[in-house]
Amino acid sequence: MFGIFQDDLRKRYDRGQNSALAQLDGIVVPGLILARHIFRGLKRPLYDDGSMEADTQKLVHSWRPNYDFDWLDPFGRPRKLAPVKNCVFVVLITKNERHLDKYPEVFGWIDRWNWVYEDLNLPEAPLNWSSRYEEKIFTRV
Repeated sequence: MFGIFQDDLRKRYDRGQNSALAQLDGIVVPGLILARHIFRGLKRPLYDDGSMEADTQKLVHSWRPNYDFDWLDPFGRPRKLAPVKNCVFVVLITKNERHLDKYPEVFGWIDRWNWVYEDLNLPEAPLNWSSRYEEKIFTRV
């Protein structure tokens, strides 16, 4: 199971990132289990959550969802849209190591999600995946 902290959701809402919340609900939550590829490690330095080596701890899930979502009117409802052309969806996850005592059922924490261009040589993977990530650890056949 993956989790996201309530404070992170609240910050996105306070910043007016309603479309990101609609994507979380409509793409991330139902789609993580459908990920075509999982990569480990970012090939760029990243300091996060007190770790100078956070880049090595990130997991990146990628796939091509059937829809996108936006949420322009905070008093209305999210809209289902066509997926972004020539793109895949990626979700960055941090393995749950710091909060295992409090949340033992959570494998990882959802950090970020967005659309990126698709690599033509590896369907449903981000463009230039081999220069973005340290290694590919899973591909669903």
